[in-house]
Amino acid sequence: MAEHPVITIIDDLLQRVEACELYCNQHGLQDASERDHPYLASHMLEHGEMSQLDTIVRQLCQRIRQSPPDDMEWMSHFSQLIDYKERRGHYPRTSMEAWSNMKFQLRKTKAFVRILLAEQAYQVELAAAKIPVRKEVNMGHFIQGVKGHVIVDSTVNKSTLTTTIQVLESRFDADVAEFIKSLADFVSKSGNKDAVELVDQLNEELSRPEPRASLMRRSWDNLVAILPVVKEMAGATGALAKLFA
Repeated sequence: MAEHPVITIIDDLLQRVEACELYCNQHGLQDASERDHPYLASHMLEHGEMSQLDTIVRQLCQRIRQSPPDDMEWMSHFSQLIDYKERRGHYPRTSMEAWSNMKFQLRKTKAFVRILLAEQAYQVELAAAKIPVRKEVNMGHFIQGVKGHVIVDSTVNKSTLTTTIQVLESRFDADVAEFIKSLADFVSKSGNKDAVELVDQLNEELSRPEPRASLMRRSWDNLVAILPVVKEMAGATGALAKLFA
């Protein structure tokens, strides 16, 4: 199953750092300059890349926790450099020192992102298990709540889902149709509009005479990136194997 996009970004950066570290070890270089070594220059991490990663992690934390990261749990690339200077009296100076420090930073960031994704999965499970029952009147794209509050409908398109279930029952078996039905129900209860849109895309493709496996897989991978817990749903492995075959 595909990793979350943020984890993939971090892993790519880590691979580059480890490649530079290995190169320096193999050539006995303690304080190498990228100007003298094209290989290092091609693998060097730029401050812009790290700043972009910092922004992505902060936005992810804000979306999941509704608050910025706690400095005691995670610090940005820039903040970690400042902390390093305060503890050591200087920024990382030699190539090996810099690679080691960068690897440490990236691993801490990866661990923090894993924590955030676990919290997100827990939130989705909690929402699915404890979603409140409300008396509502369907008003097309909007729902009129009992207290007069109008909220945007964030449930899976029922018409498309019905068509998809009928197609799946005739094309595959009841297990596949049941999984898609459960998936639609679960995502609707999560209240995540982006996830709902992806399930609608998946259902629209499944209802076609000749579904395109590449587009279905892309919709599924994007859904997992938003709601990782869906890949743990009962029947997911068997149903997906049949759908993507």
